[in-house]
Amino acid sequence: MNDYMLNESATDNDLSGNSDVAQWIIAASNAWRAQFGSQPVTWNETAARIAQNHTNTCLWEHWGNDNLASQSGSDASMRFGVRSMIEMWADEWTYYPFAHPEEQAYSHFTAMTWNASNTVGCGWNINCSNNTAFPSLTYFVCNYWPGGNIVSSPPGIYFAANIHNFTGWPVNAAESSSIASLTAEAAPTFQTGQGVTRTYTATASPTATQRSAGGALVTPGAALLVLLAVQVAMV
Repeated sequence: MNDYMLNESATDNDLSGNSDVAQWIIAASNAWRAQFGSQPVTWNETAARIAQNHTNTCLWEHWGNDNLASQSGSDASMRFGVRSMIEMWADEWTYYPFAHPEEQAYSHFTAMTWNASNTVGCGWNINCSNNTAFPSLTYFVCNYWPGGNIVSSPPGIYFAANIHNFTGWPVNAAESSSIASLTAEAAPTFQTGQGVTRTYTATASPTATQRSAGGALVTPGAALLVLLAVQVAMV
């Protein structure tokens, strides 16, 4: 599944759901959700415009049931792909306790996979660098509706109903076209064509760094951007 570089902030065409980027977000989201037996989502223009208003503030804070991501770099000309934003959220599936929904372990993964959520809208702003030490920063937000990550008493009722274990790749013709380039593996992940290696289509550098939700710094290797900083806010 091709990536789309976010070379400009979201336009009216993006927010209305008519652009290639918006359609890619829907296709990627549904390919991911299908692996867990969740119903497909459609574009929600209202949710997208709220997300855009959010990113326009450049403030790193939650406005409700939203997923936040940002990427920044040391070169003002750097631009980032939408794939890497969504992958950061999806990768959290590895930490979810599927056998224990009573833990109500909400995350970006559960928000984007929540079965009852049947629409999504996203916005992005590539001009948030003034609030950071990096010359380039793209802020990306997605809102899911109806919102998920609902806790209950007794605990786990909604998580058990909405977050299901990995079921495998769909095989019917209607769904297979949207994930034709995603490779089936024992564990769900977005594929880049080289095993499970994640590739970001930009200038390579072995000095790149990625920051997880926990704030720990790691060295992903030569496929990432020069001094790439990735932020993920817990849902």
